[in-house]
Amino acid sequence: MQTTIADSRWLPLCITAGLCSLLVVAPARASGRPARLATCGAPPAGVAQLASYDGLEVPARYWVDVTWQDGAWRPADNLPMPHHHATRLELTNVAAFSALAKHRGVRVRLTIDITSRDIRKVPNRNEWRATYTAGIVRACVPPASGSN
Repeated sequence: MQTTIADSRWLPLCITAGLCSLLVVAPARASGRPARLATCGAPPAGVAQLASYDGLEVPARYWVDVTWQDGAWRPADNLPMPHHHATRLELTNVAAFSALAKHRGVRVRLTIDITSRDIRKVPNRNEWRATYTAGIVRACVPPASGSN
């Protein structure tokens, strides 16, 4: 027999727990709007800055400043990469950081975990396409950027 919260024997438990169904469906903020990102302090201790794709370790944790460009969060500065490579940083969990949407006009600092690298040769050309997959661990706004 399957039991649901709607069963009459669960009703007193739900009332005693106090609005238990609201705990499951209520947004993190009463307004339902994403919060603003905190202002960054110093870069994370023991975490290297992603300043180049040359010698990037996988897996590893890095921090990088990004800006909203062409519909995606991309490194704010052009990062050096190996000769004849085009490189892309793919963030897998942007949706989990809804507050990023309020900061599309400013530089944002992300701490990321690089989880994989995929390098493919372009057929009939002396070129390669590299994609680094990463998950966001933390997001904040560097002090010089302020917060819109």
